[in-house]
Amino acid sequence: VKDDSVGGDTNNDGSASQPGTGDWGGLQFIRADSGSQLANTMIRYTGIGPRYRNDLADLGATDTMGIEVISSTLTLNNVSVSSGSNQQMLLAEGGVVGSVNTALSYGTDSGLTVAAHSFWNGFEDRFIGNRNDGIRIDETSSATLTHALIQGNQRYGILDNGHLTIFGSTLTANGVAAHQDTPANLANFDTGNRIYNNTLNAIEVRGTLSQSTVWPGQGLAYALTSGRVRVDTGGRLTIQGGAIIKGNRNGSLAVVSGGQLVSLGTSSSPVVITSVKD
Repeated sequence: VKDDSVGGDTNNDGSASQPGTGDWGGLQFIRADSGSQLANTMIRYTGIGPRYRNDLADLGATDTMGIEVISSTLTLNNVSVSSGSNQQMLLAEGGVVGSVNTALSYGTDSGLTVAAHSFWNGFEDRFIGNRNDGIRIDETSSATLTHALIQGNQRYGILDNGHLTIFGSTLTANGVAAHQDTPANLANFDTGNRIYNNTLNAIEVRGTLSQSTVWPGQGLAYALTSGRVRVDTGGRLTIQGGAIIKGNRNGSLAVVSGGQLVSLGTSSSPVVITSVKD
C-alpha cells in the first residue's frame, strides 16, 4: 500500500512512507484448481502477513513467500516477483509450475525453492540478485531450466540436492559458486550452458555416495571445496576420461567401507585431479 509508483498515493501520506520488503503477505495456492495461471503480472515487497499452513490452519501474521505453490499446479507467463523479504517462490508437497519468462529477483532469501516432491519447468526465466541462492532443489524434487539466466545471487547460483536438467543457460557473478550438487545426481552442464565470472566456476560437490554413479568429462570442473566426497558402502564412483576435479584445503575424496572408485582416463583424454588454483 506504500507503493506510490502505481495507483497513486493509496495510503494518503505523500512521500512519508516508502515501500519495502515484508510489506504484505504474498500469494498462496494450496490444493488450488489446475487452471490457475498468472500472466503479465508483477508482485513486489512481500514477506510478512497472514499465512495458511498446508492443512489450512491459520498461522496468523508470519513470514510469507512471494508465491507459494502447495499441492497445486500453476502456469506463469511473463511474471515478475521481486524485493520480497523471504523466498520469492516456494513449491512444496507436489507443487508443479510451468513457466515462461518469469523473473524471481532481489529477494532477501532464495529466488526459487523446489521442495517435497515438486517440479519446476521453466523457459527463459531469470533468477537475479537474491541474497541467498538463485535456485534450491531438495532431494525429492526436480527442475528443468532452458535458456535461464542465474546471475548475481550472493550464495550459489543453483543449490541442487535433487534432479536438475539444464540447457542453454547462463550462470554468472554468483557469490559462492555457480552450482553445488550431490555426488549421486550431478546435472549435465555440457548442453550449451555458459558459466563464467562466478567466485567458483565449477560444479561444487560434497556428500556421501552409496550407489553407482558416473562423473562424465564435460569441460566444467568438479570442485571439492566445501567438504569431503565420501564413497561409502554400496557406492561406486566412475570418473570418465576428460573429467577435471579440483580441490582446496576444505575438500577431499575418500573411498571407504566397501566403496569403489574407478577412474577411466585415456592417453588422449586423461582424468585430471588437481588444485583449484591450477
